Amino acid sequence: MPVASVFLVDAAWPLWTAAALLGAWLTLDETSWIQTWFSQPLPAALLAGLLVGDVTAGLLIGLPFQLATLGNLPVGQSFLGDKPAPVVGVVVAAAGDLEGVGTLPWAMSDNGATLVGWLLILLAIASILGHQVVHLERRLRIGWSAASLRSLRDGNTRRLDQAQRRCLTVTLVRGAATTLIWGLVAVKVWIPAVSRLPILLGDAMAILPALCPAVAVGALAELYGSRRGLRWLGMGLLGSLAVAWLVALRVGGAQ
Repeated sequence: MPVASVFLVDAAWPLWTAAALLGAWLTLDETSWIQTWFSQPLPAALLAGLLVGDVTAGLLIGLPFQLATLGNLPVGQSFLGDKPAPVVGVVVAAAGDLEGVGTLPWAMSDNGATLVGWLLILLAIASILGHQVVHLERRLRIGWSAASLRSLRDGNTRRLDQAQRRCLTVTLVRGAATTLIWGLVAVKVWIPAVSRLPILLGDAMAILPALCPAVAVGALAELYGSRRGLRWLGMGLLGSLAVAWLVALRVGGAQ
């Protein structure tokens, strides 16, 4: 059952308030707090799907985006982009449009595949633009941290506590605002535009989700080297064959 119907019938603001809180928490979790890795695209998308009562939408969007960004993990300062909050906003915005499309990316209809590919482009844009905001926040943090170093001289630790609270608050606000901004863009601009895409571009968007596993394999090969990459490739191939076998059995049983 969608969150909107739980809190207030026919009202969207409780849903988007919950989405903003989820996006804020996941943004904080990415590097500033605990790092559970629920902030990775697939877990974040599944949580957003649970929020709106449509886990399928979270899987359809989160899985290909997770594969496409598999080599970009939040380890130290090596990661790029801003992923969790845009993922939450886009999944919540697109849940209704993806309803009934299918439960697995390779089993989607043509229209569903086009929409998912189009949303992946939006997430890529959001992540790239968000990276600049993340850098601005980091510069602010450096200034606040430098000012609090006076505590080492006079022993007044309140400055350190204030700097920490200020940094965490800014991250929370950024996550909530990013979730709402990209959710609004998806609802008002991006999803309506998919019906106006040229046929050739729409076909390209439909192919895009299927290319994400290849990007993931390339990222793993680059991260772990050729021998380890081949081992991961072999494990992925076996896993894919196992999943395909299970899907075939389920489809055959249904028929």
